[in-house]
Amino acid sequence: MPPVGAACSRTIFKADNMNPWDSVKLSNMPNAIFTAGGESMAAHPFIGTWQLVSWERRAPDGEVTYPYGGDAAGFLTYTADGYMFVVLTKASRSPFASADVSGGSAAEKVAAMESYFSYCGRYELQSLPGTAEIKTIHHILACSFPNWTGTDQVRFAEISLGYQGDRLLLRTQPIFENGKLRISHLIWQRLR
Repeated sequence: MPPVGAACSRTIFKADNMNPWDSVKLSNMPNAIFTAGGESMAAHPFIGTWQLVSWERRAPDGEVTYPYGGDAAGFLTYTADGYMFVVLTKASRSPFASADVSGGSAAEKVAAMESYFSYCGRYELQSLPGTAEIKTIHHILACSFPNWTGTDQVRFAEISLGYQGDRLLLRTQPIFENGKLRISHLIWQRLR
C-alpha cells in the first residue's frame, strides 16, 4: 500500500491504526473526505447497512453474467469502529432435507456453497485524486471462500446521497471466475 499522502491515493480512514474512540469529521480538503478529530464516525456516508440492488460481472469481451441470478440478495455493513461484512446469496435457496444444522447430503452442501458468499473484516478508505471514487480496502478476516481469508480485497466505490435514498456502487478489481477475468459491479441501497 502506498504511504499516506502518496500521489496515487490518500488514506482517509483506516480503522486498524485508529483508536475506536477517536472521532472523525467531514473535511472540505481536496481529495480527502474525513480526517481525525471532530464529529463521530457515524457521520461517514459509508457507515450503515446496505441492501443489494444488483450484481453483475463484466468480462473484457463484453459478456455480462449474474452470479446468483438477476434477483440475487445481499447485505453489506460498514461499522463506525472499522469493521465490515457482506453476505451475497441466490434469492431462493433449497433447504436441506434435515433440520440438523450440521447435516445435509454432499449434494445439498455443494448447492448451499454455490449459492452463498460472505466475508468480514476490517476496512480502510482512500481517496483517489482527480476522481469521485473512493478506494475501499477490505482486510478479510474470515471468508466462505477460504483463499481470501487473510488477504486484502480492493473495491472502488462511488456513493450518491439523495432524496430517493442513498446508493453505493462498488466495483472490484478483475477477479478470475469460470475461466475469465471479470469485474463485478454491485449496487447497494442504504437501509433506513
